[in-house]
Amino acid sequence: MSEPARTCSCGCGQATDGLWVSGHDSKALHYVLHKEFGDTRGFLEAYGYGPGKQNLYEEMQQQGATRGRRKAPRAELPCLTAPTTFTICQLAPPLW
Repeated sequence: MSEPARTCSCGCGQATDGLWVSGHDSKALHYVLHKEFGDTRGFLEAYGYGPGKQNLYEEMQQQGATRGRRKAPRAELPCLTAPTTFTICQLAPPLW
């Protein structure tokens, strides 16, 4: 017997075989990024990237992440822990 469908992690209530309905992970990520940091540049600056700071492009080149998918397995890349005051579960009601 196959595993029953779960509901999407964003809270929309739609059934999925994984954690997310297609595209909902990206929407949730971008919503939180913009809510907490204003925009992508604000997020990068919060982690020390930008003009006069760390060069994100050079770091991505060293990791092989500038062309298509990254070459290093996820476990080998450094993790970022965002300084936020909420969890993804607090995104309710769904915005889409």
